[in-house]
Amino acid sequence: MFEVKEQSIVSTPAGSRPEAIKNGSQMSEALAEVNQHYIERIETEWWEAADLVSKLNAVMLATDKVTLYQDWLKDFACRRMEDASYAIEAARTISSIEMKLSMGLRDKQDQQAAKAV
Repeated sequence: MFEVKEQSIVSTPAGSRPEAIKNGSQMSEALAEVNQHYIERIETEWWEAADLVSKLNAVMLATDKVTLYQDWLKDFACRRMEDASYAIEAARTISSIEMKLSMGLRDKQDQQAAKAV
């Protein structure tokens, strides 16, 4: 019969395990932070949309509805600009981590030595 070998982090060689975990943790933390930011943004957008709908249902005049739409659209545009800025910063942070990992720069001394060259 065929024998299935279990492959996991436990079955990797002991010498490579801590470095893999350490290197992956920086990237994991950065990705988790980005994920959390966008989860919070989705929640904010949902609440803002629900608030707009309730306000629109509460007013009768078309001019009041247009004012509500304009206010919501202005805030929406500001949030999109914040998202664009955050996306650029997140990409910069993640690419920096990825570059350090690909170059093998694991600690501060390695990074300082690379800058000195």
